[in-house]
Amino acid sequence: AKTSGREADITFTHAPPAYFARELLTPKGPRKNADVGSPSDSTRPLYKAGMTSVGSWSCTAGGFPVPARSTTEAFYVLDGDGSVSDSDGTSHAWKAGDIVILPKGWTGRWDVTTDIHKVWVVVDHPDVEDTASPIRAVVAKRSDVADSCLTSLGARKDAD
Repeated sequence: AKTSGREADITFTHAPPAYFARELLTPKGPRKNADVGSPSDSTRPLYKAGMTSVGSWSCTAGGFPVPARSTTEAFYVLDGDGSVSDSDGTSHAWKAGDIVILPKGWTGRWDVTTDIHKVWVVVDHPDVEDTASPIRAVVAKRSDVADSCLTSLGARKDAD
């Protein structure tokens, strides 16, 4: 692959859904900062290179505060339901099939109603200037990203 006129190696990583089976995740134990219930979480990394990492995470029901994030996280909810709330208390409900984005600098809380299992991508990046306060979580509902909502752009001209 070419990047800015230089040769660059690009590695693609693939994992079948079975790679993220809950029983293959490594238990981390009870969350020390839980203030609702006794949530415990587990994780399994898939890939880490430079400023990007990918993996899976699960957490049992409960709630806990989150300090300001030092990275941006996007995740796809495989199972479960609950919400994330911004620092001003604005709640964003999510459930299986939704995509959630927690921007760098976001602070708030998690409330897991039914055990969550997610696949995540975390990116460490420079700070974004002119960020609104509070920084808001974003939830794209499954119905908003369903195939029926997508518009075909046709075949790529650069694809073989």
